[in-house]
Amino acid sequence: MVRSRAVFAAFVATLAIIAGCQAPTPELNLMMTDYAFEPKQLSLTPGQRAILVLQNNGSMEHNLEIPELRLNSQSIAPGQTVKMEVAGPARVYKLICTIPGHEEQGMVGELRVQRR
Repeated sequence: MVRSRAVFAAFVATLAIIAGCQAPTPELNLMMTDYAFEPKQLSLTPGQRAILVLQNNGSMEHNLEIPELRLNSQSIAPGQTVKMEVAGPARVYKLICTIPGHEEQGMVGELRVQRR
């Protein structure tokens, strides 16, 4: 009886260690300049969650919207960095800056969620 409790306790401790050792959520960097996202294309695999790191290196406010995922960042001031979590099923999603005139001037990109 004592031995089975010790084995059970060791099993529970091993599970706790394994659960604590899961890989951290990856970060995808997306730089915003005046009228462009760099890189233009980001990639994830289906079911993968990632943190988008949005860095505004432009001279005016920008934002990021992924309409199909209903994700919107707040306005990001020049020099500011904002993080947001993203995940979605397999498909190509459009990235846009919704500040008036920015999308029309080319501030668009893609998030490709596909098997590698």
